[in-house]
Amino acid sequence: MQPTAPALSELSVVILSYGPRLHLLSQVVERVLGEGVGHVVIVFNGNFADGIWTADSRITLVPLAENLGSAAGYAVGMEQARQGERRLMLLLDDDNLPDAGCIARLLATHELLGGGDALCLQAYRPQLEWHRLLLSTGIETLARPNTFAWFHVANERYLLGKQLGGKTAAAGMRFPLARTRVACYGGLLLPSAALDRVAPPDARYFCYYDDIEFTSRISAAGIPIYLCAYAAISDIESSWHIDAERHHPAFSARTPERRIYLDIRNGTHFNHDRVTHRGVYLLNALLFFLGALVLALFRSPAIHLSLSRLRLICRAVHAGLTNRLGPNDPA
Repeated sequence: MQPTAPALSELSVVILSYGPRLHLLSQVVERVLGEGVGHVVIVFNGNFADGIWTADSRITLVPLAENLGSAAGYAVGMEQARQGERRLMLLLDDDNLPDAGCIARLLATHELLGGGDALCLQAYRPQLEWHRLLLSTGIETLARPNTFAWFHVANERYLLGKQLGGKTAAAGMRFPLARTRVACYGGLLLPSAALDRVAPPDARYFCYYDDIEFTSRISAAGIPIYLCAYAAISDIESSWHIDAERHHPAFSARTPERRIYLDIRNGTHFNHDRVTHRGVYLLNALLFFLGALVLALFRSPAIHLSLSRLRLICRAVHAGLTNRLGPNDPA
């Protein structure tokens, strides 16, 4: 399936960059332009470097004086893309490298499903476990109602092996398309008109779960989101969530405490608004803390780090439950 030329002309790609990652960003920009995209918005979250891409009329550069987080950064980028009056926008992190043909397949699928201003697509990112599980089982493990922080007991049949340091249940891809309640920024194709119906990402989240919260509101507004298996994106740099060592990421000395805190705080806050059965929610809360204790005992390198991270987790949960958000909330 190939989109017509007007489809590409109606697309803006919004890329958010931060930190010393220009070597990653350059690969993504080169791939996107090579796919025929005619308009790219790059938001520099406090990491702008003079002289890059200034002569390319296809690229709009948006330098921010400081890192405002992914929520505010994408909000700026999406508003800039809307000013270009293109009908569709594709969001990418600066390490999201679309596979060859990914953008064409996303656009073609959007047209095949009727197009219009009430349809979003999410490109498949094989590195994300919930993407793999959704396409192999049809079960959406992320943002289940009654989840506590990141834990839901119904997900453990798929995820328990990973939490204990092994692998998740293996399963082949069964579904070329799967409807999802939420999506990531990276690989999200959305109509510009959707932003007339949904407020921008919540800057109080700063980063982590801000994309989940934002896209949950897109779904709630009656705009469906589909995960598209045959439009894939490779993450050049692995997320800190990816469990590539014996120690669990939340108890690894290599993981900055700020990341753990924001992830758990924001996840707790987001999921606290999605409780439909208080008994199940409280069970998930109990099992979350028991699971944290198990990880602290068996997947942490040292007892002092275990105790420190358990205290951090408790502070993050309390902040999420008491609505204490914002980028300057101390970990």
